[in-house]
Amino acid sequence: MSAKHTPGPWSVDSHGLIHNNSDTPIANLTSASFLPGSLFEREANARLITTAPSLLEALQEVSVQLDQRADAEGNGPADYRPNWEMSLLQIVNAVIAKAEP
Repeated sequence: MSAKHTPGPWSVDSHGLIHNNSDTPIANLTSASFLPGSLFEREANARLITTAPSLLEALQEVSVQLDQRADAEGNGPADYRPNWEMSLLQIVNAVIAKAEP
């Protein structure tokens, strides 16, 4: 899966600029400073945003591992149901799809 976003890791500076791994600004959170929410909340949002590439990469790896284990359980075709890996794989892939249009 190839990234359509700026590759991570990302960081945020004290001015609200998000930088890529070459220290080039890629996004500006300062324009959102007028939005409701405390400085603490905006800083928490910035931390979450900057971890997005790592979270996506981790989910992609989880997807690969779960795909190897996903199967159905049961005592015959009429009783088959997804095992927990298959159920979790569906959730993980749905989240990945939101990040990769």
